[in-house]
Amino acid sequence: MCVLPPWKTTVSVSQKGTLEALGSGIWDATMYPARLFSSGASIRSSTSSGDKGSSRAPSTYASRRVPVEEPLSKEIQDISGNVGTKIFIHSPYDCVVALKRDLADRLSWLDAHEKYEEAWKLIDEHPEAAGSASEQSDAMFAPLARAPTTLGEFLADDRSSTTTTGRGIISVAEQEKRRIGELWIQQLVEADNWKEAAEVCVKALHTAPRWEHWAWTFIKRDKLDEISPAIPTDMHPPLSSAIYETILGHYATQDRHRFSELIDSWPFDLFDVAGIISVIKEQLGSGSIIPDSDEWRILMNSLAKLYLAGGHYSEALRCYVRLQDADTAMALTREHRLLDAVSDDIPAFIMIRVSKEQLKSAPKSELEELTAEPIKLLVSEAYTGIVRPETVVNQLKAANRLLFLYFYLRALWRGESLPHGATKPRRGHFAHIRDAASKLAADEGKALVDTFADTAVELFANYDRALLMEFLQTSTAYTFDLAVTICEGRRFTHELIYLLSKMGQTKRALNLILSELKDVSQAISFAKSQGEPDLWEDLLDYSMDKPRFIHGLLVEAGTAIDPIKLVRRIPSGLEIEGLREGLSHLIREHDLQASISQGAAKVLQSEVAVGMDTLRRGQRRGIKFNVIEEEKRPASSAATLSGVTEKDEVKSDAGTEKTSVPAHTPTQVGRCAGCQLPFHANGKSYLRFILVVVLFAPFFHRFLSSILKLMVIVMAEKEILVGFACGHIFHLSHIHASEPSDDTTPDSRSATQTPKSFRQPRTPTLDEPSMSTSRTVGPKVTTARLLRDRIGDGCRICALAKEIEAIGETDT
Repeated sequence: MCVLPPWKTTVSVSQKGTLEALGSGIWDATMYPARLFSSGASIRSSTSSGDKGSSRAPSTYASRRVPVEEPLSKEIQDISGNVGTKIFIHSPYDCVVALKRDLADRLSWLDAHEKYEEAWKLIDEHPEAAGSASEQSDAMFAPLARAPTTLGEFLADDRSSTTTTGRGIISVAEQEKRRIGELWIQQLVEADNWKEAAEVCVKALHTAPRWEHWAWTFIKRDKLDEISPAIPTDMHPPLSSAIYETILGHYATQDRHRFSELIDSWPFDLFDVAGIISVIKEQLGSGSIIPDSDEWRILMNSLAKLYLAGGHYSEALRCYVRLQDADTAMALTREHRLLDAVSDDIPAFIMIRVSKEQLKSAPKSELEELTAEPIKLLVSEAYTGIVRPETVVNQLKAANRLLFLYFYLRALWRGESLPHGATKPRRGHFAHIRDAASKLAADEGKALVDTFADTAVELFANYDRALLMEFLQTSTAYTFDLAVTICEGRRFTHELIYLLSKMGQTKRALNLILSELKDVSQAISFAKSQGEPDLWEDLLDYSMDKPRFIHGLLVEAGTAIDPIKLVRRIPSGLEIEGLREGLSHLIREHDLQASISQGAAKVLQSEVAVGMDTLRRGQRRGIKFNVIEEEKRPASSAATLSGVTEKDEVKSDAGTEKTSVPAHTPTQVGRCAGCQLPFHANGKSYLRFILVVVLFAPFFHRFLSSILKLMVIVMAEKEILVGFACGHIFHLSHIHASEPSDDTTPDSRSATQTPKSFRQPRTPTLDEPSMSTSRTVGPKVTTARLLRDRIGDGCRICALAKEIEAIGETDT
């Protein structure tokens, strides 16, 4: 036996010792035994090792001469390529090579014996057992090791000093694990151990193609229960969507609970959402699933989730409404404003929190609380027009949900709706804004309820009598006959009395008060509010034999009834409790009323006196106006009340055209408002003004509304000039003239247009010397009376302007 150093050991060629020469001779004897032995026969020994599984240690060793041109066998190549120490046991007829066993040999043996689970665990615990892709090349080009000189070096494994990169080991190990893993899966599948095979798939398969291969293998063998928990959902790139759709389609028809679990756990981008929705709809429409059963609810819930995943919020809301998932449905409705999506099933939306048992046995207060949120949401959307009240009312009537219809109409009448924005209370200016908005919403809600006034009357009569009275007093849209019939049928006396009084049947209403209510205070209040003498007569006739009613009349009737008439109608000998106190109260009421009347009369007298003083001061006030001088007319006249300029004046020379202006235009300076001709001084250098006080009319209010406040007569020319407080000045003959006469001259106006009353019989004019110094009052009063009759209601220009303004306001 001898030891052969590792291959390619550094040996000095310059000098050989005895041991070296012996070693070289042994190598020659080992590799080429024919050199030592002259026997030409090649002898192979029997099996010297019982290991037949290792591919690295040959069972026999060739002891014949190997020609140079013949390639080495695989056994020799494996042995020669091993970098570890080799032990040779040889004889003249045989040679055995011994190598140290390692993890790779163990892995090879496990692989050869199909122990894939143990092989997987070995690689998982020792990745170096799979070897390295660069191990062989590293061994070939590594520095040559020196020859072993000690027993430790002889037994040591040279590969323990070989270094390899960790990346290479892990890469080769992963590849080996995948190979071993698929062999392991195949072994389990052939053994019909599908559950364990699916678990191994999770560990061994890391690529989409291999997963798809084994997933379809499971699906084809109808082993979906085993593969569905193991199939990956986070692989990139992902598996084919057909795999997930096939699994979901299977469970949608076979196991709805498992289907719901997969829908909750699998991302929706792994499969076609629309295809799964079609499968669920087909199941729901097949008739095999009972509505409201557990399977029905599972499928409906999954359908809602798929709708949400696909962005179909309206369809999802319908599903949640049918499932009565109130929290999710209300949150979805408020977030996406989807109330119009359930407008075709309003009763289901309102009863989203109400179960069938609660609908049958729950009290009104509980049902009101359960339906408060959806009803308020419907009311808020009624203001915006998204869900019209007509839709809600018609559907609730058709479903015979009158109680919920009452809740809806009441909330609409009161303006109840969900708040938009923050719910914490605001103060100050924001509180006023909020209150105003609430009042506006209530007014708008009342207008909407008026459309269903008859329905509201019936519902309020059934469920809320106080609200019925409020509605009857506020609204006028309901049918009075129908309301009377409803109130009569339910014996609502107060409401019926109000309706009868609105319909004009006051006597019938009073009879109800007296016969049904027997309330003298209400009867007296009703008679006062109506103000009809016949009602008092009926009340007196009814009360004369009832002391309690007579006492009530004495105490509460006050001044609404003649006390003498009341006292006289009291029957003699009738004992009335509190008669003296009642009479005293009645007398005090009348004294107080008389005192108030006298005080009011004094106040009115003082006010009348103040008004009369104001009128007199206004009538005594003069009015300024100019008269154009013929000889010397200034370039620019003084400013007057009209405010016109020089270019507006028209010369009075013969042949000059006279400008006609509308009746509502201001009077030009020094011109008549009727004919637009200038005024002329009557050859005198001064003007005499005579203030004419219009005689008082019989009624004081006529002077308050009269346009004519003051009148000034100017004897500036041959005809009298009349000026009004508004600033318009007329010739006396033009005060009532409809159109100014273009061909009249001052002389002709004096002769032809002066009123006959001023000419026949002749009355002395104001400019005559005899009258100018006269101190008699008769002619002046006569002239004032004639002028008042001539002037009438006042300035016709201002009167026409007011008529035009009134017509314009009427047209508007």
